[in-house]
Amino acid sequence: MNKTKLIFAGLGAFGVFAFIVLGVIAVLMHESFSVLNSFVGELGKYPSGYLGFSPALLFNIGLVVSGLLTMAFFVGYGLKKESVIETAFSFFGILTGALVAAQGVFTLNNVSAHYIFTTILFASAFITGAIYVVTSLLPGSFGKASLAGLLTAFAAAAAGAVFAVFVQIGNMPYILGVPFTIRIKVIPFAIVEWAALLLLFAFIGLLCVKMILSALKEEDTGEKDGLKVKKPSFSFKKKKQESNLDF
Repeated sequence: MNKTKLIFAGLGAFGVFAFIVLGVIAVLMHESFSVLNSFVGELGKYPSGYLGFSPALLFNIGLVVSGLLTMAFFVGYGLKKESVIETAFSFFGILTGALVAAQGVFTLNNVSAHYIFTTILFASAFITGAIYVVTSLLPGSFGKASLAGLLTAFAAAAAGAVFAVFVQIGNMPYILGVPFTIRIKVIPFAIVEWAALLLLFAFIGLLCVKMILSALKEEDTGEKDGLKVKKPSFSFKKKKQESNLDF
């Protein structure tokens, strides 16, 4: 059993779990928040004091924990990878995790910093997903990728790119100035942002499953780091015959 792979995959899976659970709790605790017309950063905006107990605090804890665990997962994913493209994939995965954690620190209480980190986060998510899709379609780097992994990576990359552009050229500041209670019921770009983040974590979850299966396969077949280890076999009968011939 490759325990190292299992540990890193477990950290990544727990990061996905932490984001989903704390995110759902924060949404349910918020009186007027809706993912249909409210942006991710608004759920993490402190209503009064910074770090005061609120749905925002729970959500930001979820972002920081999941972001740090995502970083750890991609560190493990990149171990013993020799190709440049796989190293780049791991690097942007680590960067994406760091930027997810930054979302929980640089909240909308600090608007200018939040915009910067949000743009870079979704740009990094786009690059990470794009690298996976492009290289998976070519012989070599990632081996045989599942259809679910390819589609999720593509969707996460596309949604991330769209929202990164929207943050820079859209009318997000105007929307944020409108109270929840009088907004239109559906804001498409708010849905795009939530979709991009959820698809990103879905993609990470699929990578965790792939790593777990790889670790278990190594135990069953004697593979280690992609190389098959031939197990020694002994034949007592053959050795006895050879002994008779010798003497």
